[in-house]
Amino acid sequence: MIDILEHLDRPTLFRVLNEVYRVLRPEGRLIGHVPNAAGIFGARVRYSDITHELAFTDRSIQQITRTVGFAHVDVYEEAPLRYSAKSAIRRLLWDIGTVPFRLLNLAEMGSYHAILSSNLLFNAQKT
Repeated sequence: MIDILEHLDRPTLFRVLNEVYRVLRPEGRLIGHVPNAAGIFGARVRYSDITHELAFTDRSIQQITRTVGFAHVDVYEEAPLRYSAKSAIRRLLWDIGTVPFRLLNLAEMGSYHAILSSNLLFNAQKT
């Protein structure tokens, strides 16, 4: 579900995810792309489209998907991909530029790992 879930209100979100879970075969996967409320520019993505009802964090995606029954959920940062010289420079700038935010996350939360991109990806597997 790419760029869909953020357009749903909470009750509809749970109805949709429950239905997705119901129709998936065992070991089936729900792959999603949603705005990351915890991202460096999370508010920009959340509020840049007036049809956005929600934004998510890695924790909220795990809570929501596990609530409807998904047992295994992985969440990923959407860092710039390297496919050209220009994109490699963007990725290098991203890697360097996010270090201070990761250090702040380490100081506050005790973990260097943080999903800082404007959007996040997730993969939820049905048992």
